[in-house]
Amino acid sequence: MSVQSKNYPGVSISYKQTSICETTPDVKGYSGYVNLPASASGATYNSSIFFWYFEARNDAANAPVVIYLPGGPGTTFLDGSSGFPCSVNADSNTTTLNKWSFNSNVNMLYIDQPVMTGYSYTNAQDGLVNMLTQEFTPVASTEDLKTNSTTFAATLSVQNPAETANTTTHVTHSMWRFAQAWFQEFPEYKTRNKEISLWSYSYSGFFGPATLAYFAKQNERIKNGTLIEDPQAKALSLGTLGVNNGCIDSLVQIPSYPEFAVNNTYGVKAISEETYTETKTALASCIELIKDCRAEGDKLDPLELGNNEEVNAKCVKANKLCFEGVQGAYGESGLSPFDIALPLPGVFPTEYAAAFYNQRWVQQALGVPVNLTYSSQVIPYNMFYATGDAWRRTVADLEYVLATGLNVALVYGDRDYRCNWIGAEAVSLAMNYPAAPTFRAAGYAPLAVNASYTGGLVRQHGGVSFARVFGAGHAVAAYQPETVFRIFDRAVASRDVATGLEVAGEGYTSRGAASAWTMPPGNGSVGGGWRCQG
Repeated sequence: MSVQSKNYPGVSISYKQTSICETTPDVKGYSGYVNLPASASGATYNSSIFFWYFEARNDAANAPVVIYLPGGPGTTFLDGSSGFPCSVNADSNTTTLNKWSFNSNVNMLYIDQPVMTGYSYTNAQDGLVNMLTQEFTPVASTEDLKTNSTTFAATLSVQNPAETANTTTHVTHSMWRFAQAWFQEFPEYKTRNKEISLWSYSYSGFFGPATLAYFAKQNERIKNGTLIEDPQAKALSLGTLGVNNGCIDSLVQIPSYPEFAVNNTYGVKAISEETYTETKTALASCIELIKDCRAEGDKLDPLELGNNEEVNAKCVKANKLCFEGVQGAYGESGLSPFDIALPLPGVFPTEYAAAFYNQRWVQQALGVPVNLTYSSQVIPYNMFYATGDAWRRTVADLEYVLATGLNVALVYGDRDYRCNWIGAEAVSLAMNYPAAPTFRAAGYAPLAVNASYTGGLVRQHGGVSFARVFGAGHAVAAYQPETVFRIFDRAVASRDVATGLEVAGEGYTSRGAASAWTMPPGNGSVGGGWRCQG
Protein backbone atom coordinates (compact mmCIF):
# COMPACT_ATOMS: atom_id res chain seq x y z
CA MET A 1 0.00 0.00 0.00
CA SER A 2 1.13 3.54 -0.65
CA VAL A 3 -0.12 6.82 0.76
CA GLN A 4 0.74 10.16 -0.82
CA SER A 5 1.21 12.91 1.72
CA LYS A 6 -1.43 15.63 1.72
CA ASN A 7 0.83 17.94 3.70
CA TYR A 8 4.22 17.49 2.04
CA PRO A 9 4.36 17.35 -1.78
CA GLY A 10 6.34 14.39 -3.06
CA VAL A 11 6.45 12.60 0.29
CA SER A 12 4.84 9.17 0.47
CA ILE A 13 4.52 6.25 2.84
CA SER A 14 4.66 2.75 1.38
CA TYR A 15 3.97 -0.19 3.68
CA LYS A 16 2.54 -3.66 4.15
CA GLN A 17 1.28 -5.71 7.05
CA THR A 18 3.79 -8.29 8.24
CA SER A 19 3.32 -11.75 9.69
CA ILE A 20 6.93 -12.68 10.42
CA CYS A 21 8.88 -12.15 13.66
CA GLU A 22 5.98 -10.92 15.80
CA THR A 23 3.76 -13.99 15.84
CA THR A 24 1.69 -13.25 18.95
CA PRO A 25 -1.96 -13.77 17.98
CA ASP A 26 -3.80 -10.54 17.05
CA VAL A 27 -0.66 -8.38 17.38
CA LYS A 28 -0.12 -6.46 14.15
CA GLY A 29 3.11 -5.36 12.52
CA TYR A 30 3.75 -3.10 9.54
CA SER A 31 6.98 -2.58 7.61
CA GLY A 32 7.58 0.14 5.08
CA TYR A 33 9.23 3.35 4.03
CA VAL A 34 8.76 7.05 4.46
CA ASN A 35 9.96 8.32 1.10
CA LEU A 36 11.44 11.80 1.31
CA PRO A 37 12.47 13.43 -1.98
CA ALA A 38 15.30 15.92 -1.81
CA SER A 39 12.82 18.74 -2.43
CA ALA A 40 10.91 17.84 0.74
CA SER A 41 13.74 16.75 3.00
CA GLY A 42 16.07 19.71 2.85
CA ALA A 43 18.86 17.36 1.77
CA THR A 44 20.56 17.04 -1.62
CA TYR A 45 19.45 13.43 -2.09
CA ASN A 46 16.31 11.31 -1.93
CA SER A 47 15.75 9.18 1.17
CA SER A 48 13.64 6.09 1.62
CA ILE A 49 13.73 5.52 5.38
CA PHE A 50 12.77 2.00 6.48
CA PHE A 51 10.56 1.40 9.49
CA TRP A 52 8.97 -1.59 11.18
CA TYR A 53 6.05 -0.79 13.45
CA PHE A 54 4.80 -3.29 16.01
CA GLU A 55 1.62 -2.73 17.94
CA ALA A 56 1.74 -3.46 21.66
CA ARG A 57 0.97 -7.00 22.77
CA ASN A 58 -1.22 -5.52 25.50
CA ASP A 59 -3.83 -2.79 24.91
CA ALA A 60 -2.30 -1.34 21.74
CA ALA A 61 -5.19 1.11 21.35
CA ASN A 62 -4.14 2.95 24.51
CA ALA A 63 -0.38 2.39 24.47
CA PRO A 64 2.18 5.12 23.70
CA VAL A 65 4.69 4.91 20.85
CA VAL A 66 8.42 4.48 21.42
CA ILE A 67 10.82 5.19 18.56
CA TYR A 68 13.98 3.07 18.51
CA LEU A 69 17.20 4.35 16.90
CA PRO A 70 20.04 1.85 16.34
CA GLY A 71 23.78 2.29 16.81
CA GLY A 72 26.88 1.93 14.69
CA PRO A 73 26.65 4.50 13.29
CA GLY A 74 25.04 2.74 10.37
CA THR A 75 24.11 -0.58 12.00
CA THR A 76 20.56 -1.82 11.50
CA PHE A 77 18.03 -2.17 14.30
CA LEU A 78 17.77 -5.82 13.19
CA ASP A 79 21.12 -6.64 14.83
CA GLY A 80 19.69 -8.39 17.89
CA SER A 81 20.38 -5.50 20.27
CA SER A 82 17.04 -3.75 20.17
CA GLY A 83 14.57 -5.55 22.44
CA PHE A 84 12.99 -6.84 19.23
CA PRO A 85 9.87 -9.06 19.11
CA CYS A 86 11.91 -12.02 17.88
CA SER A 87 15.43 -13.39 17.71
CA VAL A 88 16.88 -15.19 14.70
CA ASN A 89 17.82 -18.83 15.17
CA ALA A 90 21.12 -20.45 14.17
CA ASP A 91 19.65 -21.68 10.87
CA SER A 92 19.14 -18.04 9.75
CA ASN A 93 15.77 -19.15 8.43
CA THR A 94 13.52 -19.21 11.50
CA THR A 95 12.87 -17.02 14.53
CA THR A 96 11.94 -17.37 18.20
CA LEU A 97 9.49 -15.04 19.89
CA ASN A 98 11.09 -12.74 22.47
CA LYS A 99 9.22 -12.92 25.76
CA TRP A 100 10.87 -9.67 26.84
CA SER A 101 10.16 -7.64 23.72
CA PHE A 102 9.91 -3.88 24.12
CA ASN A 103 6.48 -3.96 22.43
CA SER A 104 4.86 -5.82 25.32
CA ASN A 105 3.15 -2.68 26.63
CA VAL A 106 4.03 0.01 24.07
CA ASN A 107 3.77 0.39 20.32
CA MET A 108 7.32 0.20 18.92
CA LEU A 109 8.51 2.12 15.87
CA TYR A 110 11.92 0.85 14.77
CA ILE A 111 13.74 3.07 12.25
CA ASP A 112 16.92 2.43 10.22
CA GLN A 113 18.73 5.78 10.43
CA PRO A 114 20.59 7.36 8.75
CA VAL A 115 19.89 6.45 5.13
CA MET A 116 22.16 3.56 3.93
CA THR A 117 21.54 1.83 7.27
CA GLY A 118 19.77 -1.52 7.12
CA TYR A 119 17.04 -1.40 4.49
CA SER A 120 17.08 2.42 4.16
CA TYR A 121 18.36 3.66 0.82
CA THR A 122 18.71 6.61 -1.52
CA ASN A 123 18.61 5.02 -4.96
CA ALA A 124 18.81 1.24 -5.37
CA GLN A 125 21.68 -0.20 -7.38
CA ASP A 126 22.64 -3.73 -8.46
CA GLY A 127 26.14 -4.92 -7.74
CA LEU A 128 28.48 -7.40 -6.08
CA VAL A 129 29.39 -7.61 -2.39
CA ASN A 130 32.74 -9.06 -1.34
CA MET A 131 31.93 -10.80 1.94
CA LEU A 132 35.57 -10.66 3.07
CA THR A 133 36.01 -6.91 2.64
CA GLN A 134 32.32 -5.86 2.67
CA GLU A 135 33.01 -3.75 -0.41
CA PHE A 136 30.13 -3.17 -2.83
CA THR A 137 30.89 -2.88 -6.55
CA PRO A 138 28.04 -1.57 -8.73
CA VAL A 139 27.47 -3.19 -12.12
CA ALA A 140 25.88 -1.70 -15.23
CA SER A 141 23.91 -4.83 -16.07
CA THR A 142 22.67 -7.88 -14.20
CA GLU A 143 24.55 -9.90 -16.83
CA ASP A 144 27.75 -8.70 -15.15
CA LEU A 145 26.83 -10.32 -11.82
CA LYS A 146 29.58 -12.95 -11.66
CA THR A 147 29.53 -14.54 -8.21
CA ASN A 148 31.70 -17.03 -6.33
CA SER A 149 32.08 -18.40 -2.80
CA THR A 150 32.96 -14.98 -1.35
CA THR A 151 31.23 -12.61 -3.77
CA PHE A 152 27.45 -12.31 -3.87
CA ALA A 153 24.95 -10.41 -5.97
CA ALA A 154 23.07 -7.70 -4.09
CA THR A 155 20.86 -4.68 -4.56
CA LEU A 156 21.92 -1.89 -2.22
CA SER A 157 21.67 1.84 -1.83
CA VAL A 158 24.05 3.91 -3.92
CA GLN A 159 27.20 4.07 -1.76
CA ASN A 160 27.96 7.76 -2.20
CA PRO A 161 29.17 9.43 1.04
CA ALA A 162 27.54 12.67 -0.12
CA GLU A 163 24.13 10.98 -0.06
CA THR A 164 23.83 10.26 3.64
CA ALA A 165 24.35 12.07 6.93
CA ASN A 166 27.82 13.17 8.00
CA THR A 167 26.80 14.74 11.32
CA THR A 168 24.23 14.11 14.02
CA THR A 169 22.44 17.32 13.03
CA HIS A 170 21.49 15.86 9.65
CA VAL A 171 20.00 12.83 11.39
CA THR A 172 17.85 15.02 13.65
CA HIS A 173 16.50 16.94 10.65
CA SER A 174 15.71 13.72 8.81
CA MET A 175 13.97 12.34 11.90
CA TRP A 176 11.76 15.44 12.19
CA ARG A 177 10.64 15.13 8.58
CA PHE A 178 10.06 11.40 9.00
CA ALA A 179 8.07 11.96 12.19
CA GLN A 180 5.89 14.69 10.71
CA ALA A 181 4.90 12.47 7.80
CA TRP A 182 4.50 9.26 9.81
CA PHE A 183 2.61 10.54 12.84
CA GLN A 184 0.27 12.69 10.77
CA GLU A 185 -0.41 10.34 7.87
CA PHE A 186 0.46 6.69 8.54
CA PRO A 187 -2.95 4.98 8.33
CA GLU A 188 -2.15 2.30 10.94
CA TYR A 189 -1.14 4.77 13.66
CA LYS A 190 -4.35 4.35 15.62
CA THR A 191 -3.51 4.52 19.31
CA ARG A 192 -5.42 7.04 21.40
CA ASN A 193 -2.26 7.67 23.44
CA LYS A 194 -0.25 10.27 21.51
CA GLU A 195 2.82 10.28 23.75
CA ILE A 196 6.06 9.63 21.84
CA SER A 197 9.23 8.43 23.54
CA LEU A 198 12.61 7.63 22.01
CA TRP A 199 15.03 4.84 22.90
CA SER A 200 18.56 4.87 21.53
CA TYR A 201 21.59 2.61 21.53
CA SER A 202 25.37 2.91 21.09
CA TYR A 203 26.22 5.73 18.64
CA SER A 204 22.61 6.84 18.93
CA GLY A 205 23.62 8.05 22.37
CA PHE A 206 24.48 11.05 20.22
CA PHE A 207 21.48 10.78 17.88
CA GLY A 208 18.83 10.19 20.56
CA PRO A 209 19.32 13.22 22.83
CA ALA A 210 19.91 15.45 19.81
CA THR A 211 16.73 14.23 18.11
CA LEU A 212 14.49 14.63 21.14
CA ALA A 213 16.00 18.05 21.89
CA TYR A 214 15.37 19.10 18.28
CA PHE A 215 11.78 17.85 18.49
CA ALA A 216 11.27 19.88 21.67
CA LYS A 217 12.73 23.01 20.06
CA GLN A 218 10.52 22.55 16.99
CA ASN A 219 7.52 22.14 19.28
CA GLU A 220 8.38 25.46 20.89
CA ARG A 221 8.63 27.13 17.49
CA ILE A 222 5.22 25.74 16.54
CA LYS A 223 3.81 27.07 19.81
CA ASN A 224 5.18 30.59 19.30
CA GLY A 225 4.48 30.70 15.56
CA THR A 226 8.07 30.94 14.31
CA LEU A 227 8.25 27.66 12.35
CA ILE A 228 7.24 29.49 9.20
CA GLU A 229 9.22 27.21 6.86
CA ASP A 230 7.07 24.22 7.91
CA PRO A 231 3.49 25.44 8.40
CA GLN A 232 2.06 21.90 8.21
CA ALA A 233 4.08 20.66 11.17
CA LYS A 234 2.28 19.48 14.29
CA ALA A 235 3.72 19.50 17.79
CA LEU A 236 4.71 16.08 19.09
CA SER A 237 3.80 15.00 22.62
CA LEU A 238 7.14 13.86 24.05
CA GLY A 239 7.67 11.40 26.89
CA THR A 240 10.89 9.56 27.78
CA LEU A 241 14.42 9.44 26.39
CA GLY A 242 16.27 6.17 26.89
CA VAL A 243 19.92 5.41 26.13
CA ASN A 244 21.30 1.86 26.10
CA ASN A 245 25.11 1.85 26.36
CA GLY A 246 25.38 5.03 24.37
CA CYS A 247 28.27 7.43 23.94
CA ILE A 248 26.89 10.88 24.76
CA ASP A 249 29.70 13.38 25.46
CA SER A 250 33.17 12.26 24.42
CA LEU A 251 34.96 14.90 26.46
CA VAL A 252 33.31 13.69 29.65
CA GLN A 253 33.64 10.00 28.81
CA ILE A 254 37.15 9.80 27.33
CA PRO A 255 39.03 9.75 30.70
CA SER A 256 37.23 6.52 31.61
CA TYR A 257 38.89 4.39 28.93
CA PRO A 258 42.39 3.83 30.34
CA GLU A 259 40.90 3.46 33.83
CA PHE A 260 38.26 0.92 32.82
CA ALA A 261 40.86 -1.09 30.89
CA VAL A 262 42.82 -1.79 34.09
CA ASN A 263 40.31 -1.27 36.89
CA ASN A 264 36.82 -2.71 36.50
CA THR A 265 34.47 -4.81 38.58
CA TYR A 266 35.47 -8.03 36.78
CA GLY A 267 39.19 -7.94 37.55
CA VAL A 268 40.17 -7.79 33.87
CA LYS A 269 43.56 -6.18 33.12
CA ALA A 270 43.12 -5.46 29.43
CA ILE A 271 46.30 -3.43 28.91
CA SER A 272 49.79 -3.43 30.38
CA GLU A 273 51.01 -0.86 32.89
CA GLU A 274 53.27 0.56 30.19
CA THR A 275 50.36 0.99 27.79
CA TYR A 276 48.26 2.48 30.57
CA THR A 277 50.94 5.10 31.26
CA GLU A 278 51.28 5.91 27.56
CA THR A 279 47.52 6.21 27.19
CA LYS A 280 47.24 8.55 30.16
CA THR A 281 49.87 10.77 28.56
CA ALA A 282 48.00 10.73 25.24
CA LEU A 283 44.77 11.51 27.08
CA ALA A 284 45.91 15.01 28.01
CA SER A 285 46.60 15.83 24.35
CA CYS A 286 43.35 14.19 23.31
CA ILE A 287 41.34 16.41 25.65
CA GLU A 288 42.96 19.54 24.23
CA LEU A 289 42.17 18.40 20.68
CA ILE A 290 38.52 17.84 21.58
CA LYS A 291 38.35 21.33 23.05
CA ASP A 292 39.96 22.77 19.90
CA CYS A 293 37.48 20.87 17.72
CA ARG A 294 34.52 22.24 19.66
CA ALA A 295 35.81 25.79 19.86
CA GLU A 296 36.44 25.89 16.11
CA GLY A 297 33.00 24.40 15.50
CA ASP A 298 31.30 27.00 17.67
CA LYS A 299 32.89 29.72 15.54
CA LEU A 300 32.71 28.32 12.02
CA ASP A 301 30.06 25.57 12.03
CA PRO A 302 27.69 26.35 14.92
CA LEU A 303 24.83 24.36 13.35
CA GLU A 304 27.11 21.31 13.04
CA LEU A 305 26.40 20.75 9.37
CA GLY A 306 29.85 19.32 8.67
CA ASN A 307 30.48 21.69 5.77
CA ASN A 308 33.47 23.64 7.07
CA GLU A 309 36.80 22.02 6.22
CA GLU A 310 38.74 23.79 8.97
CA VAL A 311 36.38 22.48 11.62
CA ASN A 312 36.31 19.03 10.06
CA ALA A 313 40.10 18.87 10.03
CA LYS A 314 40.37 19.73 13.72
CA CYS A 315 37.68 17.25 14.73
CA VAL A 316 39.13 14.46 12.59
CA LYS A 317 42.50 15.15 14.22
CA ALA A 318 40.85 14.67 17.61
CA ASN A 319 39.29 11.46 16.34
CA LYS A 320 42.64 10.06 15.26
CA LEU A 321 44.31 10.51 18.63
CA CYS A 322 41.32 9.92 20.90
CA PHE A 323 39.64 7.04 19.08
CA GLU A 324 42.67 5.32 17.63
CA GLY A 325 45.17 6.24 20.36
CA VAL A 326 43.35 6.49 23.67
CA GLN A 327 40.37 4.17 23.13
CA GLY A 328 42.31 2.06 20.65
CA ALA A 329 45.06 1.12 23.11
CA TYR A 330 42.66 -1.57 24.31
CA GLY A 331 43.36 -3.42 21.05
CA GLU A 332 46.37 -5.17 22.59
CA SER A 333 44.04 -7.07 24.92
CA GLY A 334 42.70 -9.48 22.32
CA LEU A 335 39.27 -8.93 23.87
CA SER A 336 36.13 -7.53 22.30
CA PRO A 337 35.73 -3.80 22.95
CA PHE A 338 32.03 -4.57 23.37
CA ASP A 339 32.56 -7.15 26.14
CA ILE A 340 35.65 -7.41 28.32
CA ALA A 341 34.80 -11.08 28.94
CA LEU A 342 34.71 -12.03 25.26
CA PRO A 343 37.95 -12.95 23.43
CA LEU A 344 38.18 -11.89 19.80
CA PRO A 345 37.01 -12.78 17.20
CA GLY A 346 33.91 -13.59 19.23
CA VAL A 347 30.80 -11.45 18.75
CA PHE A 348 27.59 -11.13 20.71
CA PRO A 349 24.79 -11.13 19.83
CA THR A 350 25.46 -13.66 17.09
CA GLU A 351 24.98 -12.38 13.56
CA TYR A 352 22.44 -14.94 12.38
CA ALA A 353 20.15 -12.01 11.53
CA ALA A 354 22.37 -10.83 8.67
CA ALA A 355 21.63 -13.93 6.61
CA PHE A 356 17.99 -14.17 7.70
CA TYR A 357 17.10 -10.65 6.61
CA ASN A 358 18.85 -11.20 3.29
CA GLN A 359 16.68 -14.21 2.50
CA ARG A 360 14.52 -13.46 -0.52
CA TRP A 361 11.36 -14.73 1.18
CA VAL A 362 11.99 -12.46 4.15
CA GLN A 363 12.54 -9.45 1.93
CA GLN A 364 9.32 -10.23 0.09
CA ALA A 365 7.49 -10.51 3.40
CA LEU A 366 8.78 -7.07 4.36
CA GLY A 367 8.26 -5.49 0.94
CA VAL A 368 11.81 -4.18 0.65
CA PRO A 369 13.55 -3.62 -2.72
CA VAL A 370 17.11 -3.81 -1.37
CA ASN A 371 19.29 -6.23 0.53
CA LEU A 372 20.01 -5.56 4.17
CA THR A 373 23.11 -3.52 4.97
CA TYR A 374 23.83 -4.99 8.39
CA SER A 375 26.51 -2.42 9.13
CA SER A 376 27.33 0.38 6.71
CA GLN A 377 30.91 1.28 5.83
CA VAL A 378 29.99 4.68 4.42
CA ILE A 379 28.33 6.15 7.50
CA PRO A 380 31.17 5.48 9.98
CA TYR A 381 33.57 7.00 7.46
CA ASN A 382 31.41 10.13 7.30
CA MET A 383 30.96 10.46 11.04
CA PHE A 384 34.48 9.61 12.18
CA TYR A 385 36.87 10.37 9.33
CA ALA A 386 35.12 13.11 7.34
CA THR A 387 33.72 15.34 10.09
CA GLY A 388 34.73 13.90 13.48
CA ASP A 389 31.09 14.12 14.55
CA ALA A 390 31.52 12.10 17.74
CA TRP A 391 33.93 14.63 19.22
CA ARG A 392 31.59 17.58 18.65
CA ARG A 393 28.70 16.14 20.66
CA THR A 394 28.21 17.51 24.17
CA VAL A 395 25.86 16.88 27.06
CA ALA A 396 23.93 20.03 26.08
CA ASP A 397 21.20 18.18 24.15
CA LEU A 398 20.61 15.88 27.09
CA GLU A 399 20.41 18.89 29.39
CA TYR A 400 17.88 20.54 27.08
CA VAL A 401 15.72 17.41 27.21
CA LEU A 402 15.97 17.40 31.01
CA ALA A 403 15.13 21.10 31.23
CA THR A 404 11.86 20.46 29.40
CA GLY A 405 10.85 18.03 32.14
CA LEU A 406 11.06 14.83 30.10
CA ASN A 407 12.08 11.53 31.66
CA VAL A 408 15.58 10.19 30.96
CA ALA A 409 16.81 6.63 31.51
CA LEU A 410 20.52 5.84 31.06
CA VAL A 411 21.10 2.07 30.90
CA TYR A 412 24.60 0.55 30.80
CA GLY A 413 25.87 -3.00 30.75
CA ASP A 414 28.93 -3.20 32.99
CA ARG A 415 31.14 -5.37 30.73
CA ASP A 416 31.15 -2.92 27.81
CA TYR A 417 34.37 -1.03 27.08
CA ARG A 418 33.24 0.96 24.02
CA CYS A 419 30.70 3.11 25.88
CA ASN A 420 31.49 1.94 29.39
CA TRP A 421 29.38 2.56 32.46
CA ILE A 422 32.08 4.50 34.31
CA GLY A 423 32.15 7.16 31.60
CA ALA A 424 28.36 7.13 31.41
CA GLU A 425 28.06 7.63 35.15
CA ALA A 426 30.34 10.66 34.75
CA VAL A 427 27.91 12.02 32.14
CA SER A 428 24.99 11.49 34.51
CA LEU A 429 26.79 13.47 37.20
CA ALA A 430 27.80 16.21 34.74
CA MET A 431 24.21 16.89 33.64
CA ASN A 432 23.08 20.32 34.77
CA TYR A 433 19.34 20.82 35.17
CA PRO A 434 17.14 22.07 38.03
CA ALA A 435 16.97 18.77 39.94
CA ALA A 436 20.59 17.74 39.30
CA PRO A 437 21.80 18.20 42.92
CA THR A 438 19.08 15.90 44.23
CA PHE A 439 19.80 13.32 41.54
CA ARG A 440 23.53 13.33 42.36
CA ALA A 441 22.79 12.84 46.05
CA ALA A 442 20.49 9.87 45.45
CA GLY A 443 21.72 6.42 46.48
CA TYR A 444 22.04 3.33 44.31
CA ALA A 445 19.11 0.99 44.88
CA PRO A 446 19.14 -2.70 43.92
CA LEU A 447 17.39 -3.27 40.60
CA ALA A 448 14.71 -5.88 41.29
CA VAL A 449 14.04 -7.87 38.11
CA ASN A 450 11.92 -10.68 39.52
CA ALA A 451 11.39 -12.43 42.84
CA SER A 452 14.80 -14.11 42.76
CA TYR A 453 17.09 -11.89 40.71
CA THR A 454 18.71 -8.48 41.17
CA GLY A 455 19.89 -7.23 37.79
CA GLY A 456 21.94 -4.20 38.72
CA LEU A 457 21.97 -0.92 40.59
CA VAL A 458 20.07 2.27 39.83
CA ARG A 459 20.29 5.87 40.93
CA GLN A 460 17.11 7.88 40.33
CA HIS A 461 15.39 11.11 41.19
CA GLY A 462 12.00 11.79 39.67
CA GLY A 463 11.95 10.52 36.11
CA VAL A 464 15.75 10.63 35.67
CA SER A 465 17.74 7.44 36.23
CA PHE A 466 21.13 5.86 35.67
CA ALA A 467 21.41 2.07 35.83
CA ARG A 468 24.40 -0.23 35.88
CA VAL A 469 23.28 -3.63 34.54
CA PHE A 470 25.20 -6.63 35.82
CA GLY A 471 26.77 -9.13 33.44
CA ALA A 472 26.08 -7.30 30.19
CA GLY A 473 28.23 -6.05 27.36
CA HIS A 474 27.51 -3.30 24.84
CA ALA A 475 24.32 -4.91 23.51
CA VAL A 476 22.80 -4.72 26.97
CA ALA A 477 19.28 -5.72 25.89
CA ALA A 478 20.64 -8.88 24.24
CA TYR A 479 22.72 -9.94 27.26
CA GLN A 480 20.09 -9.25 29.91
CA PRO A 481 16.72 -9.05 28.14
CA GLU A 482 14.49 -9.32 31.20
CA THR A 483 16.48 -6.75 33.18
CA VAL A 484 16.48 -4.22 30.34
CA PHE A 485 12.81 -4.85 29.61
CA ARG A 486 11.98 -4.05 33.24
CA ILE A 487 13.99 -0.82 33.07
CA PHE A 488 12.42 0.14 29.74
CA ASP A 489 8.87 -0.68 30.83
CA ARG A 490 9.17 1.15 34.14
CA ALA A 491 10.88 4.23 32.71
CA VAL A 492 8.35 4.74 29.91
CA ALA A 493 5.50 4.31 32.42
CA SER A 494 7.11 6.88 34.78
CA ARG A 495 7.64 4.31 37.55
CA ASP A 496 10.69 3.85 39.74
CA VAL A 497 13.27 1.78 37.86
CA ALA A 498 14.35 -0.17 40.96
CA THR A 499 11.00 -1.88 41.57
CA GLY A 500 8.31 -0.45 39.33
CA LEU A 501 6.10 -0.08 42.40
CA GLU A 502 6.32 3.68 42.92
CA VAL A 503 5.37 6.61 40.74
CA ALA A 504 8.57 8.40 39.69
CA GLY A 505 7.38 11.90 40.47
CA GLU A 506 9.30 14.81 41.96
CA GLY A 507 8.99 13.24 45.39
CA TYR A 508 10.74 10.00 44.47
CA THR A 509 14.46 9.50 45.19
CA SER A 510 16.24 6.15 45.23
CA ARG A 511 17.97 5.05 48.41
CA GLY A 512 21.05 2.92 48.77
CA ALA A 513 24.83 2.94 48.50
CA ALA A 514 26.57 6.13 47.44
CA SER A 515 28.62 4.24 44.84
CA ALA A 516 27.76 1.65 42.18
CA TRP A 517 31.35 0.44 42.32
CA THR A 518 30.61 -2.95 43.78
CA MET A 519 31.14 -6.47 42.60
CA PRO A 520 28.02 -8.09 41.16
CA PRO A 521 26.52 -11.09 43.00
CA GLY A 522 28.85 -14.09 43.05
CA ASN A 523 32.61 -13.59 42.91
CA GLY A 524 32.40 -10.72 40.42
CA SER A 525 35.08 -12.06 38.12
CA VAL A 526 34.82 -13.01 34.48
CA GLY A 527 33.74 -16.62 34.35
CA GLY A 528 32.40 -16.39 37.89
CA GLY A 529 28.98 -17.81 37.21
CA TRP A 530 27.55 -15.03 35.03
CA ARG A 531 25.25 -16.07 32.23
CA CYS A 532 23.13 -14.12 29.79
CA GLN A 533 19.42 -14.19 30.49
CA GLY A 534 17.55 -16.36 28.04
